[in-house]
Amino acid sequence: MRLFQMIVVDDEQRIRAGLVKNIHWEALGFEVVGAFGSGAEAIAYLAHSRVDVVFTDIVMKNGTGIDIAEWVNVHKPGIQVVLLTGFSDFDTARRAVACKVVRYLLTKPTDIGELKAVFAQVHAELMQRCDSMALSGVVMYLDAACAEARLPVVRLSGGMEVDGSVSGSIGNRVAIWCCPASYAEELTKAVEHLQAEEPLLGDGKICCFETLPDMLQTLSEPQGDSGRRGSWDEQSLREQIQNAFEACEYQRLDELFSQMQTQDAPEHVVLFAAYVVDLNYCMYCAREGIREEREIRAHLIAVMEGRETAEHLTRCVHALVDSCQRHRSRGSDHLLAFVDDYLENHLTGKASLQEIAQQMYFNAGYLGRLFKEREGKSFTEYEIEFKMRKAAAMLEDTNLRVKEIGQRVGYSDTQYFSETFRDKMGMTPTEYRKNLPRR
Repeated sequence: MRLFQMIVVDDEQRIRAGLVKNIHWEALGFEVVGAFGSGAEAIAYLAHSRVDVVFTDIVMKNGTGIDIAEWVNVHKPGIQVVLLTGFSDFDTARRAVACKVVRYLLTKPTDIGELKAVFAQVHAELMQRCDSMALSGVVMYLDAACAEARLPVVRLSGGMEVDGSVSGSIGNRVAIWCCPASYAEELTKAVEHLQAEEPLLGDGKICCFETLPDMLQTLSEPQGDSGRRGSWDEQSLREQIQNAFEACEYQRLDELFSQMQTQDAPEHVVLFAAYVVDLNYCMYCAREGIREEREIRAHLIAVMEGRETAEHLTRCVHALVDSCQRHRSRGSDHLLAFVDDYLENHLTGKASLQEIAQQMYFNAGYLGRLFKEREGKSFTEYEIEFKMRKAAAMLEDTNLRVKEIGQRVGYSDTQYFSETFRDKMGMTPTEYRKNLPRR
């Protein structure tokens, strides 16, 4: 089951801890990535972190659940908000639901069956949204004189930033931007504005494609006279390349291009294959959230421009296959060491899987799955255990008070820190220190 990230917000520590610990969230399809005691703390976290669901009480000091919901509605409307409310503030919550600030409502005391039903509905809606959130694409056709123009980052609402790529076509070049479907209209307008402000981009046609397959099919229509293709069917060639990328079966690319070289494929077929690979590689980098390797793309473009041969293309595809496979295995080799180093440097705060993913050039969802496969636990569980091990070391090696140790590992609430420590270490911090051998 796909896991979505959520935070829990309640100013009563026992309720907050109970909601985090006593519910098997992973079985419901969620991973708790943070727990906060006020609306202000939650909003500060949401401002720089990726979260799918906020589960929050309404009445709290220093920022209410309604404050969180209204902030989300303005700044990150894709987040689902589930309100936990007492009967005394039920009318307030109902008004929030009516004006579409929140979608779901649970009452105190919470019935576990009702909670599971609500979060099953939330999960189903998020899954449906994911299915409909296939990347869309915006394409700007470039004149030959504009083909070398540098593409600035396009900044959209909600902190979304979109990098553009220039792909070499047969007879022309195109600039490509990819984004979630919900941003497609905004991205199109932003690209139109960029074209108007940047003379180097020329005045070529701008098109928006609802899905990347639509874009690929349109941009990679077979070129030339079908009668001269011989044994090389360009339609089939395009499908083979696209299927290899979609299935992450890069070795198939290697085999395909080695075959093209040994069978001395016609020049127009080589050019077409290079173009389709280039398009798919751009799409792959956008989908996986990684940076493209410029040397690989430079060789692809050189082949399309006739400056390199089919033999060079085969070597280029070998390099591309190696790059994609390294991307898939890189985390397996260095993930744990990198994460430990990151957690060491963020001991007093809340770690961000999104930030780690960006630093490792990974997609955050893929990195979370890889971590769980390798370590047998979620990133959040590992972070908690890491902090408790650090706290235990401080209990052994220093005379710091329990409260101060808790603060040094990111826990401002001493009682919550003690309960978490006991859950992981089998005893409270005080008991742990008392049981240390005397020096």
